[in-house]
Amino acid sequence: EDIAHFLYDCSPKLLVWKELWSTLFSSQFFAPLLEKALFKLEFPGSSAENEIPPGIGIASTLLFLLFNSYFFL
Repeated sequence: EDIAHFLYDCSPKLLVWKELWSTLFSSQFFAPLLEKALFKLEFPGSSAENEIPPGIGIASTLLFLLFNSYFFL
């Protein structure tokens, strides 16, 4: 398993990222944009109605996914 699959590139995790993306950002979801956000901390424009800073949303989702990956082993 590579790092991309571990963080986002499997069906359950990808679904979570896709659902969250429209809440945090004004752009459509694309895996390369998620890669930039996760690995380079480069975020697209944030959604106007969002009160959560994009970095906090990404970090919180990542922690949630990692917790669930280990908790349900």
